[in-house]
Amino acid sequence: MIIIVTLISLLSVMPCFAEKPHNPGRNFCAQISDGTIYQEDDMTPILPGVDEWGYNYEKHSFEGKYCDSYHNADWCKEWADEDLKMRWNDAWLSNEDCDYDGNLDRPSEWVGSGAWLVMFRSGSYIDESGVLHQ
Repeated sequence: MIIIVTLISLLSVMPCFAEKPHNPGRNFCAQISDGTIYQEDDMTPILPGVDEWGYNYEKHSFEGKYCDSYHNADWCKEWADEDLKMRWNDAWLSNEDCDYDGNLDRPSEWVGSGAWLVMFRSGSYIDESGVLHQ
């Protein structure tokens, strides 16, 4: 009898020790604050807030220089002095990892997904005839 009472007691207490769902109501997707989502290009963790390049993935925004949006890629040096602001929605680039591949989720097809990205570029450039535009 003591064994049965002990087993019933343990079974009633065990749910208290069960792992709680990560994000109730959010399909249990990994969040940026978990530290388990990484940059696709260099596999550094994406952290909350604004990163060194100007991205804030939680808020779907970027503010910085044009080349910083491409992590200072060599091909964009021509536009290095231009300022850039971007905003996007979850369909363009989510701030979660619901398929647990370690990266922010993107649609497999943007067409028909409802995805949008808005870019505001400002700066100066020299046209083909050598005229500076600001």
